[in-house]
Amino acid sequence: MATATYYLIVDDSTQEINNSIVEDATTLLQNRVVEDDAKAGAISSSSSVQTKNNEQTIVSASTEMVTEQKDIKEKTVKNSINEETTIVDNKTVEKSASTQQNSTQTVQQNAPEKSKNTEKTIVEQANLTVKIKTNTVRGKAPLDVEFNVEGNGVAYSWDFGDGSEITSQENSFHTFSTPGKYVVKLTAIDKNANAKTVMQVITVENNITSSLATVPTVFSPNGDGINDVVKIDGENIKEFTAVVRDAKGNLVFEWKSLEGFWDGRDLNNQILPKGTYYIVVVAIGEDGEKHSEKKSIQLF
Repeated sequence: MATATYYLIVDDSTQEINNSIVEDATTLLQNRVVEDDAKAGAISSSSSVQTKNNEQTIVSASTEMVTEQKDIKEKTVKNSINEETTIVDNKTVEKSASTQQNSTQTVQQNAPEKSKNTEKTIVEQANLTVKIKTNTVRGKAPLDVEFNVEGNGVAYSWDFGDGSEITSQENSFHTFSTPGKYVVKLTAIDKNANAKTVMQVITVENNITSSLATVPTVFSPNGDGINDVVKIDGENIKEFTAVVRDAKGNLVFEWKSLEGFWDGRDLNNQILPKGTYYIVVVAIGEDGEKHSEKKSIQLF
């Protein structure tokens, strides 16, 4: 009787299965022993070949079982890994959602703060108070005006509106030389760099008053020295025009200065006939005042 022993080294997880396979293979080999001594050599040779084939079959079966056990273990590990990954991913999603919620809360918290700061700025600007005080707002040229500030500014800028240089003095003094109306602007700046502008109108009057004498209604150029000419007097007149027309509207005489006069003659120095004539006088004074008169005048 011949006995063959085979050793198959595998891991601990499949050791019991492999031992069982080896025992079954040994039993199978023992049942195939040939009792005939004469044919021992041939039978032994055939048995050896058969034993080798059986050995290969057993090893192949064992290998397949080990491989199957390994695949099951790997699948189990993979499934475990996938489950852990799923758990991690779910936690990541929950963490992301939590982070987004926190971000939204932060924005909502910051929004009222920003609005609060804006309201604070508006209130601070509204608290900037400034007012112009002057010793006078009207007078004849040249007009001297004292400007003072009432308010809580820390810096100032004065524009007097007459083309003069802008000054940054808090309280200022200015002379207006030319008649007219001037809009004085004061810009104040507080400690928070807020600015506010206020205005004051200054009226400067001319210190010269113009006037024009009344136009006479009758005259008699007869050489007696009484009402021989029509002469119109005036004061501070810079422009003057007098025009005389007859009853038909024809121009008969004119003069263009206060020194001029009408002596009853026409533009050709011819004595005009007695009758009714019409005179128009237009004059402009040094103070800008306009004077005008339209009258009929009797020539005797």
